[in-house]
Amino acid sequence: MRRIAEALEIQVSDLFDTGATADSHLVRRADHPRIAFGDGATKTLLTAQRNLQNIEVLQANLVVGGSTGVNAYAHGDSEELLVVLSGQVKVEIGDEVHHLHHGDTLSYSSAQPHRLINAGDQPSELIWIVSPPSY
Repeated sequence: MRRIAEALEIQVSDLFDTGATADSHLVRRADHPRIAFGDGATKTLLTAQRNLQNIEVLQANLVVGGSTGVNAYAHGDSEELLVVLSGQVKVEIGDEVHHLHHGDTLSYSSAQPHRLINAGDQPSELIWIVSPPSY
């Protein structure tokens, strides 16, 4: 997403732009902006774009064997909390490797190169909570 936004000379958040006004806070399920990324992964922006100044919440789904991409990536200098809702994921953060399962959480800085891979035999569903938003 970062590379696409850079190529288009826009912010990553513009890829999720729904045209919502500044005082909109409700986002209906059908209206959540979605974007494909990595390899077999999709992200859905759950928070109304730019209405929350200090937090961004994304849902992600990875197919079996799917990942956030071939290479680890870093973006901004936010704190991220990853919550595994279902499935199993392998998370690479720098030289560290973590294996997470349903209900596990992991926090890290978005400035650290990181990569996620669905390491199970079922699709995985994740939530990312990012503060401040990495728009």
